[in-house]
Amino acid sequence: MRPGQNNGGGFFQNGFVVLLGVIALVVLLSTSGQMPKVNAALGEVASAIMSVTGSTTAEEEADDAPPGEPAEVEQTIDDKKSATPAKKLTISAKSALKSLEKLGATDDPADNFDASEFGDGWVDINRNGCDTFADTLDRDLTKVVKSKDGCTVKSGSLTDPYTGAKVEYTSKQSPASITVDRVVGLADAWQSGASTWNPVKLVKFANDPLNMITVDEASSSARAGRPADQWAPPDVTYACDFLARQITVKTKYALTVTDGERESMKAILVGCRT
Repeated sequence: MRPGQNNGGGFFQNGFVVLLGVIALVVLLSTSGQMPKVNAALGEVASAIMSVTGSTTAEEEADDAPPGEPAEVEQTIDDKKSATPAKKLTISAKSALKSLEKLGATDDPADNFDASEFGDGWVDINRNGCDTFADTLDRDLTKVVKSKDGCTVKSGSLTDPYTGAKVEYTSKQSPASITVDRVVGLADAWQSGASTWNPVKLVKFANDPLNMITVDEASSSARAGRPADQWAPPDVTYACDFLARQITVKTKYALTVTDGERESMKAILVGCRT
């Protein structure tokens, strides 16, 4: 029952008052010889009582009815400012080391990881009409040729950042020679803080250009999304940039690192020139 409604006790209390009024009216009219008016008055009182009773019953039925489903609110990713990053993302190793010291420690990694929690496929996070996969290929490849839709990359060339190998790509290849990898893998993110996020933030993270990198399909499979204490790029010249970028992503989303990650990152970054 909603606040402000009469409860059952209030209804019967009001009914008792009405009944006393009816009795007084009957006595008054009968002693004055006006019984026809008594019948008319009783009819009006009965109608009034039925009206009140019906109204109360309707309200009670409304309270007893199951609540309706809440209106579905469409949540969108408001990231218009997240334009595709520059072709070359250079992050200082020195700055990354300072940021690494500020990252929290992963004390109790979340389990029950499910990639579907991060959304179903790629989305158009920067509202340019193309999804994140297409934007990332366009950013990272050279000699890019696009289809008429202005998004799909038909062909291009890539120097795989993980291995340094040269890779030629065409959209007709099956299986594809390249893929888009995440600098901080989804499982790593889930275990280091993402398990507490709402669905909108999970999708935003999974499509953040800062966390995207185009790589050779084989090298992506070899990495399998593993964190820094379990994997580093075979091309040591790229390891500094890669780890610095991992730290930048984790800092942006307030994700944590394990003790093993922290030590592995330090061991490589202290030897970097920048």
